[in-house]
Amino acid sequence: MMRALDITFGGARYRGAYLNAFDQFAALQAVTPILERLASSGSHEKAPASDRLGLLVRAMDELSEDQATRLCDLCLTGISREDAGAWRSVWDAEAGDVLFEDLGTAQLLALLGRVILENLRPYLMRERAEIQAQGDEPLRFTVAELPSGRSWLMRPVERGMCRYESLKDGTLDLADLALMNETLAVAIENESRARLAAKQAEEGRTR
Repeated sequence: MMRALDITFGGARYRGAYLNAFDQFAALQAVTPILERLASSGSHEKAPASDRLGLLVRAMDELSEDQATRLCDLCLTGISREDAGAWRSVWDAEAGDVLFEDLGTAQLLALLGRVILENLRPYLMRERAEIQAQGDEPLRFTVAELPSGRSWLMRPVERGMCRYESLKDGTLDLADLALMNETLAVAIENESRARLAAKQAEEGRTR
């Protein structure tokens, strides 16, 4: 079941559903180039978690009009605001426009940043696995990949760690998928190290 998003922003209450894993991934892809430009290290992936959250907020001001509209279509279409005891949609995707007059450009971008932040916080704040390859030699062929980086999304499904539906119904978020992908990477590296150790032991016995 899709988790409920309930936030207070600018003195108003907003609610809706969290994005599913596919839409979170699309939002992350949209802001990543900006995050990378803003990060002093050259990559937000290397920045401390608190810095990554701050960079995400700052990234909203760097969006072009087209980027902002696409992200509003993606992230705000399902968001409603409490208004005189009723709930009204914030964004009209068909018209590409906001539905509240008091939400100017700055306020709209700030709200967009807050919604994206709530969706990506677990992913950005997670503890990353640092895996240093010590096993087999690198692959000597080009690996086939799904377009738009979706092989990363689908790998846990392919390996039977989760259901495809869980990526679409909100059961899993990007932090869950990151942990599963890192778990797979650790398992593959350990298998490589075990083969290397066995090979070295065999070479030692034959000398």
